[in-house]
Amino acid sequence: MKIIISRSIRTLAIILLCFPLSGGCQQSVINISLDAVNSATSPFKLTTGGNISHYGNRINKWGAGTFNAVKDVGINEIRTHDIKSMDWDLIFKDWNADPLNAQNYDFTAADSVMQGLVTQNFVPFLRLGVSFAASKSRRLPGTNPPDAKKWAIIAERIVAHYVDGWASGFKYPVKYVEIWNEPDLNFYTGTPDKFRDLFRESLIYIKKCHPNLKVGGCGIANFALHNNYGDLLIAYLADPNSDGNFSDRTPLDFYSWHVYEQKKGSDVFVKFAGLVKNSLTKYGYINTESLCTEWNSALPSPYLKTVDAGVDVGATLIAAENFGVTRIYFYPLIETWGMFNIANMGTAQFAKNKVNLKWNSMAWAHKAYSDLRSQAPLRLPLVINNNNVMAIAGKTANNKTIRMMLCSKQQKKQLQVNIKALPATNYDVTWKVLTSDGINTTKTQSVKSTADGSISLSYNRSSVGLMLIELQAN
Repeated sequence: MKIIISRSIRTLAIILLCFPLSGGCQQSVINISLDAVNSATSPFKLTTGGNISHYGNRINKWGAGTFNAVKDVGINEIRTHDIKSMDWDLIFKDWNADPLNAQNYDFTAADSVMQGLVTQNFVPFLRLGVSFAASKSRRLPGTNPPDAKKWAIIAERIVAHYVDGWASGFKYPVKYVEIWNEPDLNFYTGTPDKFRDLFRESLIYIKKCHPNLKVGGCGIANFALHNNYGDLLIAYLADPNSDGNFSDRTPLDFYSWHVYEQKKGSDVFVKFAGLVKNSLTKYGYINTESLCTEWNSALPSPYLKTVDAGVDVGATLIAAENFGVTRIYFYPLIETWGMFNIANMGTAQFAKNKVNLKWNSMAWAHKAYSDLRSQAPLRLPLVINNNNVMAIAGKTANNKTIRMMLCSKQQKKQLQVNIKALPATNYDVTWKVLTSDGINTTKTQSVKSTADGSISLSYNRSSVGLMLIELQAN
């Protein structure tokens, strides 16, 4: 495989390439071109977050520095789903009580979670609904509130507690409020029609009371298969009376969805992102954000301990940036199938205050992408001659650094990169690869661009995997 990257530029660029994970290359030469002189740049838009999930209630027990590893990979927002104490029906325990009376709410356990997140400098992404524990038992009224209008008030008062200080509450830096989670997988046990009413009622009411928040949902598990909670829900929001008059369109700041099994190829993520984008556009929600609030390279399996899983994570992050997804939240961060493992998970020692999070390949891949994005904030358009190759490019503000990140499962390939850079400039080049131990330097060299600004680099490896190529002008 020969890769040619060419540019007519006077500035430097960062190039991030991801090769197809579910099939081989169709051409022996992959040409990638960009123009960093005449092309308009734009900032990277993707924000990355995560789900602490079932262990979220321990955030105050594990010590202040425990979650530094999460922030080190570029994650600063935590979604509050699958934390049992955050379930609405455990906060508002008596459905027949007055939802406007603060005495009818018990925020004690939920406050501990939210305080822990904020104390450790995370921004909470507030999910309103129920966790897996309620879904598994189909706990009522948790999975099926009897009245949409009343539940909208309850949901809004929970929001008010955390952003307005209601009921001896707080003014936390919450930006996003997500209504429900996976209504298509037993987290909601009513009918799709009833859910639409519940969703729309709470969406309108929360947004009216908190216009500065971004309000949306519904965290659908499978947009491709479950149309009642996908395309038809968006259609209903756009025209709730089905009269062809969109003047009563429901405001929708974001639509959220989930996807797993990225080991089948990042094209799975692309498919879901494309379906969501098409539906939003079709029904006039041009400015509505697309958020993936749960994703992982696979469901629980030994595969998640492999370097290939890290390659899949890198590929998915590229796909999210390329296809206009504005936020993406990995699930779960801390668990046997998460980004971070705890050696004594499942033992009595696990409940003690001090634990150490161990990075796996997925965490290292996430950090590699996060570092690239933060170090090269000016994104450049690319032209590629192969539809199976995804790429992202950007440049540094001082025009002195080139970085590349390559993701490929292709075996026994020669890598050749030809770059147009600054004329007659010396560069220090570092080659790094993802291994089971992290990101390791495998080769260093010094090169000088030719008179016309060209640089040629080559490297032989049995597998590219996830590779970082860093060029620094000196």
